[in-house]
Amino acid sequence: MTNTNTNTNTNTNTNTNTNTNTKKLEGLGGWLIVVAIGLFVTFFLVGRQIYDLLDMMFFSGTLEEFININSDYYIPYIDKLFLFELIGNTLLIIVNIYLTYLFFKKDYKFVNTFIFLEIFNIIIIVFDQILYQKLLAQFFGSSDLKDLFRALIHAGIWIPYMLKSERVKNTFINGRPTDANYDSISR
Repeated sequence: MTNTNTNTNTNTNTNTNTNTNTKKLEGLGGWLIVVAIGLFVTFFLVGRQIYDLLDMMFFSGTLEEFININSDYYIPYIDKLFLFELIGNTLLIIVNIYLTYLFFKKDYKFVNTFIFLEIFNIIIIVFDQILYQKLLAQFFGSSDLKDLFRALIHAGIWIPYMLKSERVKNTFINGRPTDANYDSISR
């Protein structure tokens, strides 16, 4: 009879030790560090694009050359393309600021906002190319294809990560509604 109790206690202790040794993945670590770096890099990359657009539109006179009907470089409606790019990039930076705030707050809205930003970026690239094609009869040069391909690969990696990662599910929980039905409809 003592032999049976000893075996039962040993099995119970082994199961307890196994459960305490598994670490719950949560917090801004692991691959989320790469996401954080990407958020900061986006500020600089998109910020640089906005700066270049503003320079061309208002300071260097480049846009003036393109919209002057008497210029050799006249391109009809190119100002609309520049304006579209400026608005699109400004929206990207605003959403990125909000996304960074949600990231460090560990807010549950981060995941959906991140996915929205990934998809929005692809849409901006495609619409930009459609405008280029309409205005310049130029559609998807090698640089443009590289940008689109890069955005698709980025989204193809990070969107599934955001949806499937245990760390993401355990980290971005702040502000989540406490309704018992929330979990059944959220994912």
